Amino acid sequence: MIAIVMSNTAPLMPPTGGAEKVLGNNPLAIAAPSDGKNPILLDMALSNVALGKSSLQEQRRIHP
Repeated sequence: MIAIVMSNTAPLMPPTGGAEKVLGNNPLAIAAPSDGKNPILLDMALSNVALGKSSLQEQRRIHP
């Protein structure tokens, strides 16, 4: 079995050179078995930083 999961999101980030949030991060996940011990897993989004990590830094008042 191979799984592909996609989702749309509300605007979270501006395009390159922009200031207004107009793009979602459009997460994507893919999983498939392999011949070896470990399956193939891919979990990604278009943003540079995960929203959860950004929120955690804001809660801790840690800024990169």
